[in-house]
Amino acid sequence: MSGSGPNFMALEGQVGGNHYQGFAIEPAVVIHANGFSWIEGNIIKYVYRHKAAADGKEKQIEDLQKIIDYAIKLLALQHGIKWRQDAEQE
Repeated sequence: MSGSGPNFMALEGQVGGNHYQGFAIEPAVVIHANGFSWIEGNIIKYVYRHKAAADGKEKQIEDLQKIIDYAIKLLALQHGIKWRQDAEQE
């Protein structure tokens, strides 16, 4: 592939695991192509990891907790909304 498009050869490998293999589109491509922020990218990354979690239910739950944590941070940083996980909204 030539031109200004992404170098797909660089996206074929993965260091430290195989949790993104088997997906039609790598999360890095989705995140980059759509200009998502760092926090939004992490939410997407953990959605992928949750879907691919071969480590079992505990790892899936941890991935979901990370998605929630990043979403709460995004609410605070981007929208000024204070959200407490242990209580209802005021």
